[in-house]
Amino acid sequence: MNLSHSTFDSTARQFGVEQEQFVLHDNGTAPSHEEIDRLWAGLCGSGFQIHAVNNHGRVLSVARMVTQGLLVVTNDSCTHIVEVALPPYRSLTDFRRDYCETWGLVTEQLRGLGLQLRLGGALPMPVREVHWRPKETDPEGERLYKLVHREPLNTPLFHSAFPACFAATHISLGVREQEAINLLAGYYSFEFLVPLWFSTSPQFQSVKAHCVRPLAWEANFHQPYPLLGIPDPLPCDLAEYELYRSQCFLRDYSFVAIRNAERLEFRSACSQPTVEAVEQLISFRMAIDAAVRDGVTGDWCPRTAFDDACLGRPVAALPKARELLGPYLDGVGLSVSSIEK
Repeated sequence: MNLSHSTFDSTARQFGVEQEQFVLHDNGTAPSHEEIDRLWAGLCGSGFQIHAVNNHGRVLSVARMVTQGLLVVTNDSCTHIVEVALPPYRSLTDFRRDYCETWGLVTEQLRGLGLQLRLGGALPMPVREVHWRPKETDPEGERLYKLVHREPLNTPLFHSAFPACFAATHISLGVREQEAINLLAGYYSFEFLVPLWFSTSPQFQSVKAHCVRPLAWEANFHQPYPLLGIPDPLPCDLAEYELYRSQCFLRDYSFVAIRNAERLEFRSACSQPTVEAVEQLISFRMAIDAAVRDGVTGDWCPRTAFDDACLGRPVAALPKARELLGPYLDGVGLSVSSIEK
């Protein structure tokens, strides 16, 4: 399957990507703050500019302008997770060009520092020492501090440093908030396909599963938490969505999150290992969006289907989902037979 030169039709949404990857030394230790400072300095020598600093003058991110807009490279909560946030695109060709060039530059700078990417959506065991480095959306680390210092939970998936244990590939689509809330139930009905198709996290600590990352993320929050994973019940209108948000200890951590008036973000996917895999995830999101806009949805329980998929249990909804989505997946170059059995 070759999607690298595809351009979606005029009815398709703009899409954005935030790609996180683990960055470690050969012995599994995290980079120091000084090494990350040198990473940003090296990128600034390769066409990037300083984008954000904290109140102490420490660089939090660097950025460069590409044809579609501003592309930002930053840490995600700690020194050993690097995130590339790309601007909105319509063409996979344009996306691939900027994605490959940016990660190529990052990898080159990391190599000079004795660091390398460690692919996957979860570290099987957390790093021995975490060097916290909040990103520009939390410059002084207030939200991060609350996460790290929450009350412990009695589950094998609990870890106080869990934000430093997982990496994701987030896809956003240009969906206006009123339309997004109307389509939310449809999106969630097919969300179980993501861990089936795109899992890169088979283990965390002592727990093994088909896709452990989303299970571990949810298990690290005290319940109830109104917007976490697949909310139950789903908000039925924007007023209820805002009410849920006001009740959240930190922020909206649902898998399909309305980020602003013009953008919807999908967060359940593990970090993808290659540009081809990211392109497949983008195309999958486009196919689901097209199907849901046409009124296609499932009559199964989204939460049950998602948990079964993550745990590696048979998913009763899978045959019907294949039937419903076949034409839409074919339309973006994906094969319905590729969905995990």
